[in-house]
Amino acid sequence: MHRAWWIAGLGLVLACAGVQNPKDDDLRVVVDRFLHDVRWQYTDTAAARVLPACSDEFQDALDDAKDDLKVTGWEIRRAEPIPGDGVKIRLQISYYLLPSTVLKEETVEQIWKQEDKKWFLQSQAGGPFEFPPKGCPPAAAPEPANAQP
Repeated sequence: MHRAWWIAGLGLVLACAGVQNPKDDDLRVVVDRFLHDVRWQYTDTAAARVLPACSDEFQDALDDAKDDLKVTGWEIRRAEPIPGDGVKIRLQISYYLLPSTVLKEETVEQIWKQEDKKWFLQSQAGGPFEFPPKGCPPAAAPEPANAQP
């Protein structure tokens, strides 16, 4: 009996050893995890992925919308670098807002910026929530590629 428990425990340990934690420097993993957290209403961990100056306002906005906003899926379509350690992500997101059950599909553009090897959402155009949220100062626009000092 004890041997069966030991073998089951060993199998569990080996299975867990194969699971890797997503890296904070892999933007596609970060974006996917952020949207996963929005979908399943893990508002605290989703808010940890946005500009630190806006995380409280963003978490409040998600908490206010959690009874109505239902994200059903997303697909990252394109990622392109922008000047100043930023990346523009274009994605397709599917969602509905209760009481409506009509599924909406929108193209969303997000700007992510890397600071201290971590990625943070800087702005979002389109989709089921606005970012930066009301009450949070908008992020500075990225410098144009041909700007002269």
